[in-house]
Amino acid sequence: MRRYIILIFSFLLVLSSCKQEEIFEVIYQEIAKEDLEIITEDIEEEIIGIDVVYKRIAVVIFQKGNSSGYYEFYKKDDKIIEGRKVVGTGSVEKIKYVRLGGGTASGDYPFAVIHVINEKMIEDDYTMSLIGDKGSKEVKFFQYAHAIETNEIGKYISYIIKDAEGNVILEDR
Repeated sequence: MRRYIILIFSFLLVLSSCKQEEIFEVIYQEIAKEDLEIITEDIEEEIIGIDVVYKRIAVVIFQKGNSSGYYEFYKKDDKIIEGRKVVGTGSVEKIKYVRLGGGTASGDYPFAVIHVINEKMIEDDYTMSLIGDKGSKEVKFFQYAHAIETNEIGKYISYIIKDAEGNVILEDR
């Protein structure tokens, strides 16, 4: 019995000395392009964007009527696991450019979901700067929705949208 207690204590000691990031990387595998095909085949909503953040989280962004949201998927033991589904509702008629549609603001793997409302932003090479308390990150739009890693910007504060010439189109402060 004493050996089991020592063994369990040793395991917990090793586990507690690992960073959460290291544990995450041990538990979940990197998601490959082939995995994305498997992930999307059973989704009934209209997929408007798909991104892999931190190499290990597939974020599938969708819309259906007046609602939009995203799924999170992980890969463990060569199997795809659905993490969570986040859905928001509401009309986008009054929104001219983008809607920030969630994400994960805290923890070791934060990300933001951005839903492009205005097609002109994609066609005319608009960019968006996400601003946080530790810095900013520029996003170039190439699909209708994006999942963007935000660990380097810290806590989200605001965003600025610029056209191709660098003119500020919208500033959310």
